[in-house]
Amino acid sequence: MNRLEHLDVMKGFALFMILLLHAYGSFGIYSSPTREFLSLGALDGAANHFINLFVRNKAFAIFSIMFGISFFIQLERSKFKDINFLGFFSWRLLILLGIGIVHAMIFRADILTKYAVVGFILLLIYRLPIVALALISFLMLMQPGNVYHLLRIYTDAGYIPANYHQPELWAQVYEASRTGSFLQVVNANVNIAFWELWKLNITTGRITNIIGFFALGFLIGKSRLLENPQKNMKVFYYIVALSSVFYIALRYFRNIMDGVSWVKPNAIPVFDTMITNYMNFYMVLIMLSVIVVLYHISIFKSLFDFLKPYGRMSLSSYVMQSVLGVFLFYGFGLGLHDFLGPFLSLVSAFLILTVLLVYANLRFRTHKQGPLEALWKKLTYMPFAVRSEK
Repeated sequence: MNRLEHLDVMKGFALFMILLLHAYGSFGIYSSPTREFLSLGALDGAANHFINLFVRNKAFAIFSIMFGISFFIQLERSKFKDINFLGFFSWRLLILLGIGIVHAMIFRADILTKYAVVGFILLLIYRLPIVALALISFLMLMQPGNVYHLLRIYTDAGYIPANYHQPELWAQVYEASRTGSFLQVVNANVNIAFWELWKLNITTGRITNIIGFFALGFLIGKSRLLENPQKNMKVFYYIVALSSVFYIALRYFRNIMDGVSWVKPNAIPVFDTMITNYMNFYMVLIMLSVIVVLYHISIFKSLFDFLKPYGRMSLSSYVMQSVLGVFLFYGFGLGLHDFLGPFLSLVSAFLILTVLLVYANLRFRTHKQGPLEALWKKLTYMPFAVRSEK
């Protein structure tokens, strides 16, 4: 299968959204600056609205869908090699898990370890019929945990969903990030944040969402929809139109549900979470479809092309932007968390992006892959007596 450049653009777009989200939250410190360099009230407000409308939970969703598509591409390429795909991809996931663990030591909001573990579930289901895969994706994205909470609320008047967040533990993690040394940050990430985040990812439904998005991405790959987008433009137009209708309808219901008679007061937080996630899902479909459409219009293509090298080395870009962000915002580095408000924090994301774009373009002058991609590939093929693709 030939390299699909628009997939690199979509990966780059997802990575940049993740970078924006992390920079907005001071790379997981989530505290207001006490020595703000420059107060920008209106721009800070605009930054808040922008993140909530276009970035929060959308970046993770797009990146997860891209993982599912990449899984399908790996599967297709393995057919042209004398290789056991199950063993090959299992080993590949274990290496990704190792990279993710090292990454999580530095930056706690790591997604690689979750992807590596959930990737094994994808290995268990990818051979199922398309209808079964679509059903699994649908059920996982329906948020089964929240559906369970609603059923309990409507059948048990005294039921209150458990809250697994432990503020006292997170206070230690945030303090280490604000004022601690590098080793203190690593200690807090390893001994507290790593396990707490896994617990929250499971109890809040993030893991089931990842399963759903992985399956959806695999189905998109299997549909061949992205192999020749120009022949499928009408499909993307329909996706944008229908998703917009569903998004607006859900947003309207979320705004009026306080006055709906059958919505119990103690069910409102659960409904709000579910509806917001459904809205995010449709916004993701809109954004991906718009990117595909615009990328194949010459006037916009050059605007998106600058993301290609950044997205092509997505693993390296993801880890490097975390390392740069932690250095810029944490106490053992430049401590910018105490100086930058929301808008200037987003500006810092553009600076990090610029550094990574320059590096990626220089890298691809002499190499075919990013540094972590090259390492991942070398370690992946090491146990297999096959010649990797040039």
